[in-house]
Amino acid sequence: MLTTRSWRLVAGTAVAVAIAGSAFAQGQPQNGDRQPGQRMRDRGPGGGGFGGIMRAAAEKPAFTQRDLEPALKPLSLTAEQQDAVKSLVEGYQNQAEKIAEEVRKGRQGAMDTMREEGPEAAQSAWKKVAENQKKLRADRDQLDAGLLSDIQALLTKDQAGAWDSARRQIVRGQSLRQGLLSGERVDVSVLVRQLELSDKDREPIKPVLEQYELDVEREIAARDKVTSDAVNSFDPSQMFDPEKRGELTKRMEARREASEKLRDVNNRFAKQIETLLPEGPKAQFDKSFHEASFPEVYRQTQAGRSLAAAEGFDDLSSDQRLAVADLRDKYDAQMTVLHPKMEAATLEMEKNFSIANALSGFARGQGRGNGNGDGGQRGDQVDPQRTLRQERREVDDKALADLKKILSEDQAARLPEPDQQDQGLRRRGGGGGGGGNRANSPDGA
Repeated sequence: MLTTRSWRLVAGTAVAVAIAGSAFAQGQPQNGDRQPGQRMRDRGPGGGGFGGIMRAAAEKPAFTQRDLEPALKPLSLTAEQQDAVKSLVEGYQNQAEKIAEEVRKGRQGAMDTMREEGPEAAQSAWKKVAENQKKLRADRDQLDAGLLSDIQALLTKDQAGAWDSARRQIVRGQSLRQGLLSGERVDVSVLVRQLELSDKDREPIKPVLEQYELDVEREIAARDKVTSDAVNSFDPSQMFDPEKRGELTKRMEARREASEKLRDVNNRFAKQIETLLPEGPKAQFDKSFHEASFPEVYRQTQAGRSLAAAEGFDDLSSDQRLAVADLRDKYDAQMTVLHPKMEAATLEMEKNFSIANALSGFARGQGRGNGNGDGGQRGDQVDPQRTLRQERREVDDKALADLKKILSEDQAARLPEPDQQDQGLRRRGGGGGGGGNRANSPDGA
């Protein structure tokens, strides 16, 4: 018999898998210009699990002004039209938040029932959650469609000719944000648009991007159908009855397979586009693609932010500046070695994830980091991700300590404070952040 904590883990995982990608699922911004190296809230199973995606998904409106602007830019909206779109989005977000709040209340109520009244009552509570979320899913479908229809109604005849392309970009971005795997949530066309290319250099890429959009939208549709089928057929008893859990596992595997196909499209076209780019943009595109595919791996660290800040200090002596530059080179070299290992560990974790493994890990104390500095050892197994995150944290801590030795007391006081995400990771034994790039750090900090 499962303990209450194990029921909670199974419930959170199963509901996340069943709901992830549904119409009220937001995921994180992917069709805006902020894609590469988004903050940790954009993580997939490798950075927070299916439950984390479900929570982030349900609690954010699908579209924001920032999401829409890149897609609408080619339409050359007038100032009056832009103001109208802004008003439409604000009204839409208010309604979307009401739906998300109802989702949160239902989920929390079921979790409270599970904790206070036990599994029998919990099954009934989760059944009500599943039924209500089908209705909320339809409500969000209607809300999303209504926003796009209202924006289209604002356009002139000349602008209307470019609407289909803009709408597809908006919807594609929303759908990609519902991905579960590293690399699945990347929009390759966004990364290409961010490159500084001449018209001559962009010309050979255009037909490749056109094919990419067709292929990726086909795989998105296939993946979303798998998700929709899971939502519509979701039976809460599958979370609690081991004999029925096989059906849930099948749906998880079907979703994973669909997600892998979508990720493969992104990887294939990214490699194809790389071969068409000049050397400078090619390196930038490769960097951006990795950062967007593995945002937790490349997220900015405390040492990375501090080094970037110190490099900008105008009161460094010549010796200090040389010492900071040497420390930066050493730090970057260490991160360059760690990043590929962390990518591989993330992919391996995603490949092996299952409800059975999650429960087994939970029983061995693997449900969460314990913060005990165990070097990645949990129970009788070693968690490669945790080991590498701890190694990254140690590199980060030493670089920060060495930097403070270089700086004066007044200069060190001007270094940035640890951000909330980094502090939260350290409390949970998560091993700090990653990345640490210079001016164009992954999360723009």
